[in-house]
Amino acid sequence: MLFDRHTFLHVAYGLSRDREWIVASLVTERGDDQDRYVGSGGEDLSSGDLVDSVWSFVERFAKNVDVEWRIVICRLGVIPEEELEGDILFSE
Repeated sequence: MLFDRHTFLHVAYGLSRDREWIVASLVTERGDDQDRYVGSGGEDLSSGDLVDSVWSFVERFAKNVDVEWRIVICRLGVIPEEELEGDILFSE
């Protein structure tokens, strides 16, 4: 598959209802599904850990394809205030 320079790479991530699993998906601007990631976050997951997990997933793909991407990362669902402020992601 051929990719053009500066193509948008859309990254959507979310958390399972029990907040134990991180799920992410990569889709190009043309709607081509590229890759998926599922990882266990555990109860001690912080915002920094979440960012690291998602970014590592994106970075691995981007480097393997070796194209200059325009990357858009979004979260599926409502973003809790704690995540926006960079506090612990899972405060009950």
